[in-house]
Amino acid sequence: MGHNKTLTIENLNPRILDVEYLVRNPITIHAYEGNHNFPFDRVIRTNIDDFYASGNQISITYIRQFVAGCTYPELMESPNFPLDIKQKVERLLSACGGKNLGSYSETQGIVTVREDIASYIQQRDDYPSDANNIYLCQVLSQENIENAIRFANKHRLFILADEVYQENVYLPDSKFVSFKKVLMSLSAPYNQLELASFHSASKGWYGDAIYAFPRIEIPKKAIEYAKSKNMTPDEFYCFQLLDKTGICVLSGSDFKQRPGTYNLRTTFLPPIDQMKEMVERFRTFHMSFLHQWK
Repeated sequence: MGHNKTLTIENLNPRILDVEYLVRNPITIHAYEGNHNFPFDRVIRTNIDDFYASGNQISITYIRQFVAGCTYPELMESPNFPLDIKQKVERLLSACGGKNLGSYSETQGIVTVREDIASYIQQRDDYPSDANNIYLCQVLSQENIENAIRFANKHRLFILADEVYQENVYLPDSKFVSFKKVLMSLSAPYNQLELASFHSASKGWYGDAIYAFPRIEIPKKAIEYAKSKNMTPDEFYCFQLLDKTGICVLSGSDFKQRPGTYNLRTTFLPPIDQMKEMVERFRTFHMSFLHQWK
């Protein structure tokens, strides 16, 4: 007898069915897919925060130097490594057995890492934080996973397994074991449970994006036309902006803007040589839009 599904379209929370991935909304799909006869030579992507692709974000050498120094300490003898990097590497390795990052750590995790986390939490919250109360996550054992699966079966739960760090296993006595492998190795009814496993190809380690949510005035005539096309007024504005100028932004209605107002979301990440052009295109379009729909 098959296992009855715990999660179905019929019992799924309707709010989940309405979830949208804003970076892949109708405006961006229109911008990047299909054949268009746009009156411009390229689309300026101000809808996403891909700072490396913009050409404005240089590689973060600090992170690379620190990781390289911890994993290959001989590099610290090079005069090309900054003094502060050498000091931080020495501090971390001094907390490791044999000054080797591959050595066994305390059950809670490397003490210097926990101290830094405690310091960060204290600065963030303005309340004391004790490094002894911090536990760094470790790889789940097969026994841990089996217990989680049995618990899910007992309470008829859908299992969501966060396995994005499956490659980040460094201790010699540890190895990654997937939820699916453990689940399928068990007998019924456990091997018939529903499971979704999550993995990721990281976009990057570090970066900052600057967003702006400018308010836009949309004439009443344009508002009424947008509604007749089953579109929000700001969505209509963004489509027009894209079709006329090649500037791709996101509509404010996707971000729970204040009722009765209209906004758009843009980033300040286009390559610098495109910024002046983008601003001029935007200004020209907006004046034309107001005149057309007055």
